[in-house]
Amino acid sequence: MATRVVVRKNNYHDSMVLVQINHCVLEIGGITKSGILMGTENNKVLFKDYGFADKCIDEAGVGDLIICLEASSESVLDEATVVIEKLLTEKIARKSRRNNFSSIQTASETIPGVNLAVISVPGQFAAREATKALEKNMHVLVFSDNVSLEDEVKLKQLAISKNLLLMGPDCGTAIIDGIGFGFANSVQKGPIGIVGASGTGIQELCVLLEEFGNVGISHAVGVGGRDLTDAVGGMSSLKGLELLEND
Repeated sequence: MATRVVVRKNNYHDSMVLVQINHCVLEIGGITKSGILMGTENNKVLFKDYGFADKCIDEAGVGDLIICLEASSESVLDEATVVIEKLLTEKIARKSRRNNFSSIQTASETIPGVNLAVISVPGQFAAREATKALEKNMHVLVFSDNVSLEDEVKLKQLAISKNLLLMGPDCGTAIIDGIGFGFANSVQKGPIGIVGASGTGIQELCVLLEEFGNVGISHAVGVGGRDLTDAVGGMSSLKGLELLEND
C-alpha cells in the first residue's frame, strides 16, 4: 500500500464541502482510505484512529487543510490528488459566482427581512460572527465546532435575551420550515417537530418517520452536543420547544 499526507497551510474549507469531496475520492478505484479534514484537535484524533500518523499532522493548525490518502499504488494517489484539486477549485469557483457579502451587516442590509444566519468559520471566529448576527436580530445556526464552553453560554444567554434561537455550536443538522441545513436529510414536510442534541439522531428519526409512518417534519432544531449539560442548562432546547409549541 502507498500513503500520502499533505498539509496545506492556511487553506480553510467548509467541512460540508470536504465531506462531499472525500466521498468522491473514496469512489476512485484503488483508494482504500481517505481523510480530508481541517486540522482541529478532534480531527487529528480521527486521523490517528484511522491509521495515519505523521509529524506534519500533529503540527497542523485549525486553519490548515489535512489530506491523508492510502491507495494500492502511487499512480492512484496521483489520480486522487488531481481529483481533490479539481473539486476544490470547482467549489471555490462556484462560490465566487454567488452573491457574496463581506460582512453580516452588509448581508442584512442587502437582503430585506433576512432572519437566519448560518455560521461556518474556524471555531475561534465563530462566537464573534454569531454575536454580530444576534445583534442584527437573526436566529443563528453555528455549524462551527471548537467554540469554547464559555462562549457558547454567552451566545445562548444573548439569544434568549433577544427572544432568538441559537442552534449549536457544532450543529450539523437542522430543518426549518421544511428546509434542510447542514447535513439534513431530504424528507417531506409535515406536522412533526423535533429538538435534539445529536445531528445523526435527528437525521435517523426524520428518515424513520418518513419511511415507516409516511410522516413529515415541520422543524428539526439542532442545539449542539453540550446544550443539555449542566453548564449550559438546555437553553437552546427549551427555546426550541417553546418555538415548536407556538408554531
